[in-house]
Amino acid sequence: MHPTWKREIRSLVAAIAVSIATVAPAVAAAGGSQAPVALDDLLQLPTSLDLEPTSRGRYSKAEWRERFDEARADLAKAKAALAATQAKIADMAGESSAWKVAAPGLGGLDPGPASEAPLNMGLSTEMRRNREEVARSERRLHELEIEANLASVPAEWRGSRSDPGDQPGADSVETSPGS
Repeated sequence: MHPTWKREIRSLVAAIAVSIATVAPAVAAAGGSQAPVALDDLLQLPTSLDLEPTSRGRYSKAEWRERFDEARADLAKAKAALAATQAKIADMAGESSAWKVAAPGLGGLDPGPASEAPLNMGLSTEMRRNREEVARSERRLHELEIEANLASVPAEWRGSRSDPGDQPGADSVETSPGS
């Protein structure tokens, strides 16, 4: 048992020596004339290496931009609808001498015809619905900002910010009196 062990070690050492003898001349010919590399150069990543991640969280760069653009478009659409409703109410208010708010079927505050009331129930309902839609769209954009912050999404992945009024909490739409 003892002599076999020594024989195996000798054959292993011989195999390593033969491998080194065949590889050493090729290595010396290929890189023997090069200057030694500085330690600082070895500790830096190569410039050709692309380290930008392709996704953050569950979404890619294009998906983040699409989500932000969609949320901003929804908010702009909701604000436009609210502004249009407010313009209708302002037009109706300009046609009458005073604001008169009445429930449908009960008539105005004075004995005149109920049709003169500038704020009817349909516009009131539309105004409330539009305000809720603006609030929902602002909440959605704010929640998307929070999700992106938690996922460390860079600012350039968050779509185009064309209007600073599209920021959550920025109320650029005027509210009409009495509503």
